[in-house]
Amino acid sequence: MKKNKKFFSIIFLIIYLILNFNFSYAQKGPKPAPIPSDSSSPIKSGQDIMDLLGGILEYMTIVFWILAIGASLYAAYLYLFSRGSEEKAKEARKMLLYAVIAIVIGLIAFSLPAIIKSILEIRGTRFV
Repeated sequence: MKKNKKFFSIIFLIIYLILNFNFSYAQKGPKPAPIPSDSSSPIKSGQDIMDLLGGILEYMTIVFWILAIGASLYAAYLYLFSRGSEEKAKEARKMLLYAVIAIVIGLIAFSLPAIIKSILEIRGTRFV
């Protein structure tokens, strides 16, 4: 009985949402006000936005590599100075493994756009 009640509740909710959204799309609202153009804005086109995002991603990439290399050096430091403690050495190995995984993921993320672009440029045909 509970399964049927839950099933019918879900079906009723889906039907309600479908009908509600369909009726709301049929209404025509007022036109939005035009966006004022500000000549002092540094962003004038879509390419400017892409350049801004590219600059932000460059800084994020630099910070990522500094943190990844710092984490691997810290893990190596912990491993060297574990002084025979198996627990500390195990923790340092785990931290070093995570740092190496982060570096591998960073390399993949860094090279992925170039790989996708080269795949999409098949035999001189550009899809990008």
